Amino acid sequence: MKKPDYEFTESIEYIFSNMSDEARKRRDELKLKREDIHEDVGMVSCLMNNKRNSRHPNLITNQQGIEIAKNLNYSNVDELLWGQINWHELLEIVLVDVATSPNCLEIKNNLKTKLFKILREYVPFACELASSEFNMQDLSDDKIKEAIKWVLNVGHLFDRQQSWNEVLDIDPKTAESIDDRLKNKFMDRFFVRDLDASNASEEKKGIDMFSKRFPFFLMDFLNEEFNNIKAAELSIGKQAYEFTKSALDTKEDLLITYQNSVTNERELKKAIINGEELSLLKYSEIADKMIHYFNDLQKALYANKKANQ
Repeated sequence: MKKPDYEFTESIEYIFSNMSDEARKRRDELKLKREDIHEDVGMVSCLMNNKRNSRHPNLITNQQGIEIAKNLNYSNVDELLWGQINWHELLEIVLVDVATSPNCLEIKNNLKTKLFKILREYVPFACELASSEFNMQDLSDDKIKEAIKWVLNVGHLFDRQQSWNEVLDIDPKTAESIDDRLKNKFMDRFFVRDLDASNASEEKKGIDMFSKRFPFFLMDFLNEEFNNIKAAELSIGKQAYEFTKSALDTKEDLLITYQNSVTNERELKKAIINGEELSLLKYSEIADKMIHYFNDLQKALYANKKANQ
């Protein structure tokens, strides 16, 4: 199996950590010893402590999972494997994995590039992104996570485009969210259901080779989601991004123009005034005010949208 473009390290860890935590909780509640859970006590230790290694790369196998699920009083093996997943939490972690990956934004049409265009709809992030690109600096993880939380909470960016017939019949309160789509596609792809262990493995379901298969599943899912997003040409976020870039370019041009007589922005303003380039100074001065305007406008629009839902 080829190596995926994105490792999704934290996303994979989330799945295994939740599985391990709940299994350990059940073991303690039932007061079971390792040998009561499965004859392979080494594997049980790995499961209970979330310690993956070369022998147990996915903690357990489908075959082991069926027996463990029975002994820990799970209703089925899928409850053992996936029962503790919070799909909104998982989606947020998945997006952070993409956004903080080492892949360059310049790689055409990659997931990270597509995601940043979506995150750019959040005005504070749009301004930070323009500034980071201008200064050739990486964005902080905190800024990225803040933007991801905003995008997921707004939600409408991931609404699917519907025909007029569908719009007339659809109830926004029951419409399928991106969380729902992730859950449903994951269930179709990985849930064992009524299959026995050998058939589940043959159909590439369950936990067998999960850490290798899951990244490819996520790449396919996200590409489909991102390709369905149609951001408005004149969205507030895009305007804020373009305006910030223009303001930064203007300041740089002014510094170059007066580079022989100034060393900082304060001296620059003084030099511009003396040179009677007041129009340029005015443009530079209103840049920050305009960014605040975009931010306040966006807040007002979404507050109004929420009030009318």
